[in-house]
Amino acid sequence: MRLTAENKSKITNRIVESAASAFRLNGYDHVNIDVIMNGAGLTRGAFYAHFKSKEEIFVHVVRYQHPLLKLLKQRKGGSPEQLHSELKDIFSQYLAPQNLENVFNGCTLAASIGDAIRGSEAVRQAYEDAWLEVLHEMARQQNVAPESFASALVLASGAVRTARAIQDPDVRASLLTSAFGSFVEMVDQILKGNS
Repeated sequence: MRLTAENKSKITNRIVESAASAFRLNGYDHVNIDVIMNGAGLTRGAFYAHFKSKEEIFVHVVRYQHPLLKLLKQRKGGSPEQLHSELKDIFSQYLAPQNLENVFNGCTLAASIGDAIRGSEAVRQAYEDAWLEVLHEMARQQNVAPESFASALVLASGAVRTARAIQDPDVRASLLTSAFGSFVEMVDQILKGNS
Protein backbone atom coordinates (compact mmCIF):
# COMPACT_ATOMS: atom_id res chain seq x y z
CA MET A 1 0.00 0.00 0.00
CA ARG A 2 1.39 3.38 -1.03
CA LEU A 3 1.84 5.99 1.68
CA THR A 4 0.33 9.34 0.69
CA ALA A 5 2.01 12.60 1.65
CA GLU A 6 -0.92 13.36 3.97
CA ASN A 7 -0.65 10.00 5.74
CA LYS A 8 3.13 10.32 6.02
CA SER A 9 2.67 13.74 7.60
CA LYS A 10 0.15 12.35 10.11
CA ILE A 11 2.52 9.52 11.03
CA THR A 12 5.43 11.95 11.38
CA ASN A 13 3.32 14.07 13.72
CA ARG A 14 2.47 11.01 15.84
CA ILE A 15 6.14 10.13 16.12
CA VAL A 16 7.10 13.70 17.01
CA GLU A 17 4.37 13.99 19.67
CA SER A 18 5.47 10.70 21.22
CA ALA A 19 9.12 11.75 21.15
CA ALA A 20 8.39 15.16 22.65
CA SER A 21 6.46 13.64 25.52
CA ALA A 22 9.12 10.98 26.17
CA PHE A 23 12.05 13.42 26.01
CA ARG A 24 10.40 15.91 28.36
CA LEU A 25 9.38 13.27 30.87
CA ASN A 26 12.49 11.08 30.86
CA GLY A 27 15.31 13.10 29.31
CA TYR A 28 17.24 12.42 26.15
CA ASP A 29 19.53 9.70 27.55
CA HIS A 30 16.62 7.64 28.89
CA VAL A 31 14.64 7.55 25.65
CA ASN A 32 15.34 5.24 22.75
CA ILE A 33 13.67 4.73 19.38
CA ASP A 34 11.61 1.81 20.70
CA VAL A 35 10.11 4.02 23.42
CA ILE A 36 9.28 6.72 20.87
CA MET A 37 7.69 4.30 18.43
CA ASN A 38 5.76 2.39 21.11
CA GLY A 39 4.32 5.72 22.25
CA ALA A 40 3.27 6.44 18.66
CA GLY A 41 1.75 2.96 18.28
CA LEU A 42 4.19 2.09 15.49
CA THR A 43 7.03 -0.34 14.87
CA ARG A 44 10.69 0.61 15.16
CA GLY A 45 11.27 0.11 11.44
CA ALA A 46 8.84 2.87 10.56
CA PHE A 47 10.99 5.43 12.39
CA TYR A 48 13.64 5.56 9.67
CA ALA A 49 11.16 6.55 6.99
CA HIS A 50 10.73 9.82 8.92
CA PHE A 51 13.97 10.53 10.80
CA LYS A 52 17.59 9.46 10.43
CA SER A 53 18.41 9.26 14.13
CA LYS A 54 17.28 9.90 17.68
CA GLU A 55 19.29 13.12 17.68
CA GLU A 56 17.54 14.36 14.54
CA ILE A 57 14.11 13.94 16.09
CA PHE A 58 15.34 15.51 19.34
CA VAL A 59 16.55 18.57 17.40
CA HIS A 60 13.11 18.76 15.78
CA VAL A 61 11.36 18.52 19.15
CA VAL A 62 13.60 21.16 20.75
CA ARG A 63 13.04 23.52 17.84
CA TYR A 64 9.33 23.09 17.17
CA GLN A 65 7.48 21.41 20.05
CA HIS A 66 6.45 24.37 22.21
CA PRO A 67 2.82 24.54 23.39
CA LEU A 68 3.66 27.85 25.09
CA LEU A 69 4.61 29.34 21.73
CA LYS A 70 1.39 28.05 20.17
CA LEU A 71 -0.64 29.73 22.91
CA LEU A 72 1.23 32.99 22.45
CA LYS A 73 0.61 32.89 18.70
CA GLN A 74 -3.12 32.37 19.30
CA ARG A 75 -3.48 35.70 21.09
CA LYS A 76 -6.07 37.75 19.25
CA GLY A 77 -5.65 41.14 20.89
CA GLY A 78 -5.89 44.00 18.44
CA SER A 79 -3.92 46.44 20.55
CA PRO A 80 -0.66 46.27 22.50
CA GLU A 81 -2.62 46.48 25.76
CA GLN A 82 -4.86 43.55 24.82
CA LEU A 83 -1.89 41.42 23.74
CA HIS A 84 -0.13 42.34 26.98
CA SER A 85 -3.18 41.29 28.99
CA GLU A 86 -3.42 38.00 27.10
CA LEU A 87 0.30 37.42 27.70
CA LYS A 88 -0.24 37.72 31.45
CA ASP A 89 -3.26 35.39 31.25
CA ILE A 90 -1.19 32.73 29.48
CA PHE A 91 1.58 32.94 32.04
CA SER A 92 -0.90 32.92 34.94
CA GLN A 93 -1.84 29.42 33.75
CA TYR A 94 1.76 28.50 32.94
CA LEU A 95 2.80 29.34 36.53
CA ALA A 96 -0.36 28.10 38.28
CA PRO A 97 0.62 25.51 40.92
CA GLN A 98 -2.22 23.17 39.93
CA ASN A 99 -0.89 23.09 36.36
CA LEU A 100 2.73 22.31 37.19
CA GLU A 101 2.85 18.68 36.02
CA ASN A 102 1.05 19.39 32.75
CA VAL A 103 3.13 22.49 32.06
CA PHE A 104 6.45 20.80 32.81
CA ASN A 105 5.55 17.75 30.74
CA GLY A 106 4.52 20.06 27.89
CA CYS A 107 7.20 22.74 28.02
CA THR A 108 10.34 21.91 26.09
CA LEU A 109 11.99 25.14 27.26
CA ALA A 110 11.70 24.06 30.90
CA ALA A 111 11.94 20.28 30.66
CA SER A 112 14.71 19.92 28.09
CA ILE A 113 17.15 22.66 28.98
CA GLY A 114 19.58 20.25 30.66
CA ASP A 115 19.64 18.05 27.59
CA ALA A 116 20.07 21.10 25.37
CA ILE A 117 23.03 22.29 27.44
CA ARG A 118 24.71 18.91 27.05
CA GLY A 119 23.57 18.45 23.45
CA SER A 120 25.29 18.90 20.13
CA GLU A 121 25.67 22.22 18.39
CA ALA A 122 22.52 21.40 16.39
CA VAL A 123 20.54 20.82 19.60
CA ARG A 124 21.79 24.02 21.20
CA GLN A 125 21.02 25.99 18.03
CA ALA A 126 17.49 24.55 17.93
CA TYR A 127 16.97 25.57 21.56
CA GLU A 128 18.27 29.09 20.88
CA ASP A 129 16.06 29.47 17.80
CA ALA A 130 12.99 28.36 19.75
CA TRP A 131 13.87 30.65 22.67
CA LEU A 132 14.19 33.64 20.34
CA GLU A 133 10.92 32.81 18.60
CA VAL A 134 9.11 32.77 21.96
CA LEU A 135 10.64 36.15 22.84
CA HIS A 136 9.58 37.60 19.49
CA GLU A 137 6.04 36.39 20.03
CA MET A 138 5.95 37.79 23.56
CA ALA A 139 7.01 41.17 22.12
CA ARG A 140 4.49 41.14 19.27
CA GLN A 141 3.12 44.67 18.69
CA GLN A 142 4.72 45.94 21.89
CA ASN A 143 7.21 48.21 20.10
CA VAL A 144 10.06 46.92 22.25
CA ALA A 145 12.99 44.67 21.50
CA PRO A 146 12.11 40.99 21.98
CA GLU A 147 15.13 40.69 24.29
CA SER A 148 13.25 42.96 26.71
CA PHE A 149 11.24 39.88 27.69
CA ALA A 150 14.25 37.60 28.22
CA SER A 151 14.41 37.98 32.01
CA ALA A 152 10.68 37.37 32.34
CA LEU A 153 10.91 34.19 30.26
CA VAL A 154 13.95 32.99 32.22
CA LEU A 155 12.01 33.61 35.42
CA ALA A 156 8.91 31.74 34.26
CA SER A 157 10.58 28.71 32.67
CA GLY A 158 13.14 28.50 35.48
CA ALA A 159 10.38 28.62 38.09
CA VAL A 160 8.60 25.69 36.40
CA ARG A 161 11.81 23.67 36.28
CA THR A 162 12.71 24.46 39.90
CA ALA A 163 9.21 23.79 41.20
CA ARG A 164 9.22 20.42 39.45
CA ALA A 165 12.30 19.44 41.47
CA ILE A 166 10.75 20.40 44.83
CA GLN A 167 8.80 17.78 46.80
CA ASP A 168 6.79 19.91 49.22
CA PRO A 169 3.56 21.06 47.49
CA ASP A 170 3.34 24.18 49.66
CA VAL A 171 6.88 25.23 48.75
CA ARG A 172 6.13 24.55 45.08
CA ALA A 173 2.96 26.63 45.21
CA SER A 174 4.71 29.49 46.99
CA LEU A 175 7.55 29.48 44.46
CA LEU A 176 5.22 29.53 41.45
CA THR A 177 2.90 32.17 42.93
CA SER A 178 5.85 34.39 43.76
CA ALA A 179 7.33 33.86 40.31
CA PHE A 180 4.07 34.90 38.67
CA GLY A 181 3.93 38.08 40.75
CA SER A 182 7.47 38.95 39.68
CA PHE A 183 6.67 38.06 36.08
CA VAL A 184 3.71 40.48 36.06
CA GLU A 185 5.86 43.25 37.54
CA MET A 186 8.50 42.69 34.88
CA VAL A 187 6.17 42.65 31.88
CA ASP A 188 4.17 45.61 33.22
CA GLN A 189 7.40 47.57 33.54
CA ILE A 190 8.29 46.72 29.96
CA LEU A 191 4.95 48.09 28.74
CA LYS A 192 5.19 51.21 30.94
CA GLY A 193 8.67 51.87 29.64
CA ASN A 194 7.22 51.79 26.15
CA SER A 195 4.34 54.20 26.80
